[in-house]
Amino acid sequence: MPRHQVKIKHRFTSDPDTVFAFFADHEQFGRLWPGRTRRIATGQDDPNGIGSVREIRLGPVRFEETVVSFQRPHLIEYTVTKGSPIKNHHGRIEFHPDGDGCRIDYRIVFDGRFPLIGALVARNLPRDFVAGLAAVGADLR
Repeated sequence: MPRHQVKIKHRFTSDPDTVFAFFADHEQFGRLWPGRTRRIATGQDDPNGIGSVREIRLGPVRFEETVVSFQRPHLIEYTVTKGSPIKNHHGRIEFHPDGDGCRIDYRIVFDGRFPLIGALVARNLPRDFVAGLAAVGADLR
């Protein structure tokens, strides 16, 4: 069982379809944090859907995430499949209508591949994502 967990809740003033479309687009997803993100494999039924792979580069670190569940506009799940300093990773983003907007519940569980890495990622990831979510939220209005 993974030892680290990150939970992020955020409300957008945009509707669930708009917010889901942003999170589903691998290139747009990269706006949430300081790394570069691009799609390197296309999904089965949707370019960014199940089986699609995004490459993320954070400085010298390069890793890949594969989408394992894609239920428009309700749910995206993905896992790290190559090259990360973390292992046993599972990311889950739920999209919920909230009045005239959308609330996301984002949960990531993982283990560090090396001592202290998991704790470092668990501490820094929420800070980076919250800053990214605020910036993206302003653009999605």
